[in-house]
Amino acid sequence: MLHYLRSLPTNIDVVLLGDLNTPDINWLSMVGHSRFSIQLCTEFFKSNLTQLISQPTHIHGNLLDIVATNASHRIFNIEIDSYTSKGISDHFLVFFNLKQVLPKIAPLSTHLSFDLKRADLQSLHNYLLDHLALTHPPNSTNTDLSWSTFHSVILKACNCMFHQEGISSTPSPRSEIRHMLNQAHTLKRSLKNPFKF
Repeated sequence: MLHYLRSLPTNIDVVLLGDLNTPDINWLSMVGHSRFSIQLCTEFFKSNLTQLISQPTHIHGNLLDIVATNASHRIFNIEIDSYTSKGISDHFLVFFNLKQVLPKIAPLSTHLSFDLKRADLQSLHNYLLDHLALTHPPNSTNTDLSWSTFHSVILKACNCMFHQEGISSTPSPRSEIRHMLNQAHTLKRSLKNPFKF
């Protein structure tokens, strides 16, 4: 870990996640007591990394799981979910959004379109059930986090389950895609106001 931190380039955005198992570090003051923790705090300081988790991530009250970055403006909606992992792990789930910065790419002469006629709908159904159950905290009241999670799972499902074809001209939205988008927007509106039927 220390070698990795020392080798980081200074001109890129870094997001470091995981269980560092360093309960002796006070992340607000960047002070540790063990030799490894002291070295880790020194490397975090040199790499301009800020640790963003501020509450315990373990059943014994320790802050073990971290989200550290040198680009804190790109991370938002951090949530710690102590409910979902009960009975599965002694660590809590950590959710957050990462604002993605994509390089500008010259437009292609062809557009990609999903071939819905050749889709394996049973696999898509199973994929969505598995991934939505794992990625959505059931007691979350953060609509933006819920919507962002749902949106990313749907996009990943489409990329994994549908064959993509190149189309030379700009296609108009097919009725199935338009229907799926309308359903997604309706779900987003219902998440913003869960008591309205």
